[in-house]
Amino acid sequence: MTEASHGQVTRLLSCGILICFIAIHPSSGRAQTADDDWREIRPSAVPTETSTGAQDSLGPTTATGTISGLRSGGNPEMELRLRPQSNGFLHGELVIHQSGFGMTPLDGYVRGDRLEFQAPYGSETYYFEGSRRSDQISGTFESSPSGERGTWSAEVN
Repeated sequence: MTEASHGQVTRLLSCGILICFIAIHPSSGRAQTADDDWREIRPSAVPTETSTGAQDSLGPTTATGTISGLRSGGNPEMELRLRPQSNGFLHGELVIHQSGFGMTPLDGYVRGDRLEFQAPYGSETYYFEGSRRSDQISGTFESSPSGERGTWSAEVN
């Protein structure tokens, strides 16, 4: 083996070792797991400004209210348990107090006083959007694939 080809082999071997090291040890020090999505990151006590200049005012929140427009009829009570993340993502639970519903996880995002989230119930996925004004959170929803539509309103506890 010539000295030049030995140098190439050494460089390739070093590069391969570096690539393996990076692949095995990501910059965070560990691989992300499915549980990481649900780890709560508490927002700071001071509201932060978004890119639009609006302030994020929704912190960890529980709210109770009603929902209307479900095919099962009526205006069943509902509960929201919202845990906004510092990156704008939203996690939590939705509880609809009506047969066939109950508690389910929700995921979405918060931008200032606006929020959007989705929640699965059986083969349906319910898409919610709304806003917070003072101690009220309210908005609309639509489900897929059935196309149910309605409104919801909740008061922050």
